Formats: sequence, C-alpha cells, structure tokens
Amino acid sequence: MRRLIPTPLFAVILVVALVGLSGFAFYLVPSQALTAPRVIIPQELPAFYTGGLAQGTGGQLEQNWDAYDPKNLFTPSQARNTQNALMHQSAYPTPEACGSCHLSIHQNWQQSIHAFSATDRLYLKVKDLFVFEKGEPAVRLCAGCHAPVALMTGEVGLYNKESASSKAGVSCGFCHSLETVQDGNGAYVSKPSRVRFYWGGDYLKDPSQGLSLGDSVSRFLVSTKPQAHAEDMRPPALLSGQVCQSCHEFQINGIKVQSTWSEWQASSYPSQGKTCTSCHFRSGINDTSLEPAESVPGRMREHLLGHHLPGGSTLIAPRAVQNVDYLRDALGLQVQLETNKVLVKVSNLKAGHSIPTGVSDLRQLWLEVKAFSSSGTMVFQSGTTDLAGEIRKDSVIFHQVLADERGFELKRHDIWSATKILEDTRIPANGSREAEFIVPSGTSRVTVRLLWRDVPASFAQIVLSSSGSSIPVHVLHQWTSQR
Repeated sequence: MRRLIPTPLFAVILVVALVGLSGFAFYLVPSQALTAPRVIIPQELPAFYTGGLAQGTGGQLEQNWDAYDPKNLFTPSQARNTQNALMHQSAYPTPEACGSCHLSIHQNWQQSIHAFSATDRLYLKVKDLFVFEKGEPAVRLCAGCHAPVALMTGEVGLYNKESASSKAGVSCGFCHSLETVQDGNGAYVSKPSRVRFYWGGDYLKDPSQGLSLGDSVSRFLVSTKPQAHAEDMRPPALLSGQVCQSCHEFQINGIKVQSTWSEWQASSYPSQGKTCTSCHFRSGINDTSLEPAESVPGRMREHLLGHHLPGGSTLIAPRAVQNVDYLRDALGLQVQLETNKVLVKVSNLKAGHSIPTGVSDLRQLWLEVKAFSSSGTMVFQSGTTDLAGEIRKDSVIFHQVLADERGFELKRHDIWSATKILEDTRIPANGSREAEFIVPSGTSRVTVRLLWRDVPASFAQIVLSSSGSSIPVHVLHQWTSQR
C-alpha cells in the first residue's frame, strides 16, 4: 500500500514550487514590459508670463530681452522642451528622490557647483543686476543654465517662491531628461516624459514625502528590473558629453564670453578620446559596487561615475579646498634666474580647456614676483595687491577682459553689454605662457608665486558689497632662489 504525502505538507511544497516558478518567470520578464509611458500634462501659462511683453520673433538674444515668443516660451533663452509648454514641478524629480537609491552619486552631486548653480550668491547678485537693467523676462536667459528646472516650470523670476526642485540648480532630473543638444547658449531640448513609469505608482517621488503602496511597488520593480530605467536615464547627448556644450559655450553680441567647449575641441584631447566626462566625472566610487539602497543579489554595476564635478569655483563650499588642489595639479610653474632677469613659464598640463575657463572675465590667475637685496629689502615687485585688494597695474595676469561698445572694461560680469574682447591671456589646453621680469643688479633673493582667486576685488566691492581683500587668494605654486 502506497503512503500518501500528508495534505498540509503537500500544500507547503505546492506553494514553494509556485513561488519559485513565479520568481523564475518574473526574472525572465523584460523590464520594458513592467513600464508605462509617463504622460506629463502642461501647465497653463500664468498671466505674468506673457502680460505686457512685446511679441518677439526669436531673433538675436540681445534684441529680445523682454520678448514673448509663442514659438519658444522661454525666450530669450534658447532652451526648449518637447512640448513647448510649462512643466509641472513633479516632471523633474528632486535630487533627494534620486538620492534615496543612488546615495553615493547624490552625495557627490551635493558637493558640486551644479548643486549651487541656482542659489550661488554670485549668480543671484548678477541676476538681480540683469533684471534691473533689462527687465524680469530677461532672467530666463540666465536660468536656462543656472536654474533650468525653474525655467521649465515657469517659476523663474518669482524670487524665493521657487519649488525645491527648481532651486536645486543643475539637478539629476534635468540633465538626465535632455533629449538633444543643438548648440551652445543653452540650446537644449528637455524631455522629462522620456522617463517611463513602472507599474504601481511613481518611483521618482521623494520617500520623505510619503509613499503609497503603489509607489513602493514601483520602487521595488525598478530596483529589481533596472534596465528600462537605465535606458531612460542615458540620453545620447549625455553619453557623448555634448550636453556640456549647451551651457559651457556662450556667445552674445557676437562675442564668445564663455568658450569651454570650443577650447576643448581645439585641443588634442578629442583625438585622444578624452571628453568632459573623462575628467569631471572621474570614478570616485568602486566601479562595480552596489549602493546600500540598491542591494539586489546577483546584480552588479557595469560602471559608476563620480558626480562631484571637480574644478571651477574655490569659493563655494564644500569642494573649495579640493578645487584648489585640482587647479594646482593642472598647472606647472618653471622659473629660470639669469643675471638680472627672471624667466617664468606657466603650463597647462592637464586641463582640456583654457585656464581660467568659464567665467574667465572674473577668475584671475596671476604671477607675483618679488626681488630682495642682501639686507632683505624688497627692490622689485610685480603682481602684488594694494590695500583694496586690487592687483597692481602692469602685472602678469592670465584672464579675459571684456568691454562694452564704448571700450570700457566690464567689471560687474554684465556680459550682456559685451561687444569686444580687450585681452585674452589665458593658458590654452596643451599650451603655456612665458613672462620676463627685469630685476635690479645685485638682487640676492627672488620669490615667484602663481596665485588664483575667483573674482577681482572690484567685483567684490561693486557687486557683492564685500571688501576686495575678503576674497581668498590661493597659492598654487611657488619658487624661491638664493644667490
């Protein structure tokens, strides 16, 4: 007589088998089958957005500061989105929502200048000046790169009324939504709907704001089936590095006031396969490690890029100190002392663009040279600063000098008035600059220092209402000789 399996045990075995088969079947289902299109309903245009503005034609930026162009709601910015409409705030997830899974990447980004681009004091001061001179609609030009989410949601210019995602600067949700980049001057096309929903709810919500059961289900699905999410977050413009061109190449009145992208194109770096990403998204994390909130057995990352974006400002914490180190590492100083001559060579060793780049009418890199007699008396000086913090005339400064139509130097970063470049002594990629200083005969000791600061003393006084001497001066390299 055969012995039958007890009914309770049979039920347990059957349940285990069904769960196992279900899990195996779920493993075989492609992630694309678990997603649905993300429909974004445009916002109505508020009255202030079009009221009282001239009907523009989308022509030259400097001729349409206060224009409203139905063909592009964001005039005078050249930025667009695929719907030519104002987006709801939820179209762009907050960095905190992304950071709830991507912890290390979020922590990297929080240390970057991108995180402060919409709230940086220098930007806000210049923005106020621009609005005062050209009208509130003109600020859309700045917002295209500094506060792109605020531009897309129509919140820009509302002064302290922007949502959290709009104040987040150049955020995860913005960069990863870019469909195409057409040129510099902020000429990108944003498509937040490219990011699909997973079944259940909105996995892009910030968990601190509370998640529904459906939201939790969708977050589970995206963590176990991330392929569709990864596809959505890798637009071609982002992978090629061309996304950087849109904001790091800016021309106005026929003058290139920012040329980082074209500086890179003119260097040897493209032929070597070195892009913006190669330097500014260096892997600062173990390439194959999982984030703590992403721990899924058997899944390993192919590659994980650091998002702390080294370089740029040495004023904005928390990366100020590290950015000084990056500058120091990118530059070389060579000094040769002859009878009454000091020959100095400064080389750009590692940057794929000029140094300084970006807001190069503000950033100052210069040489300070001092010569002393045997008694210790200073008998020669160049590159020293006066009591107001201004670098003395006839010093060797590596920078770009912009001027208005009357030929007056622009000291407020009022680039909308730029019509000519008076001087460009920056150090190009793969290049160097040389300087010669004549010192008195009988000089006993010479010191040479390569110095940097983010803004001139005049800008600090006029725009920031700060003392010129309050701007930190960093010593990148120094050399001393005894005779």
